[in-house]
Amino acid sequence: MAAPTEDVTSQPLPPAGGEATPGGTAAAPSTSLAPPSNQVAALPTAPRPSSTGSISGSWKISDAARGSCNISLTRQALLDVYRASPSGCQAGSLAKVNAWQQRGQEIDLLEPGGRTAVRLFPTGDGAYEGAATLSGAKIRMTR
Repeated sequence: MAAPTEDVTSQPLPPAGGEATPGGTAAAPSTSLAPPSNQVAALPTAPRPSSTGSISGSWKISDAARGSCNISLTRQALLDVYRASPSGCQAGSLAKVNAWQQRGQEIDLLEPGGRTAVRLFPTGDGAYEGAATLSGAKIRMTR
């Protein structure tokens, strides 16, 4: 390693965003990062995924064509999904449901064998809406 050939001097660093002047003082930045006062930027905020704890419990679930019934979503694990128990459901897509899983915002109600019977998405008012995967019937799940 070679030794330095010139004397080493020190100077204070300029503040972030500023430029050093020959005298060692900092000059103000030449551009402003603040938006013009007449513009307001707002980013849309996506609802946070609900936790399985807030989803589990008793729900009323309705099939637009066949009326409503009840379904209990538990946190009792069945491999990588949770147990679901429908009660009094006439619609085939709901009567066969035995499990559920959450995928981000989506709630899937599953039939034996893991086939998705119903896909539901949050509506913003605490309810979930979606459709039966085979028939396309509109499904709504509320507390």
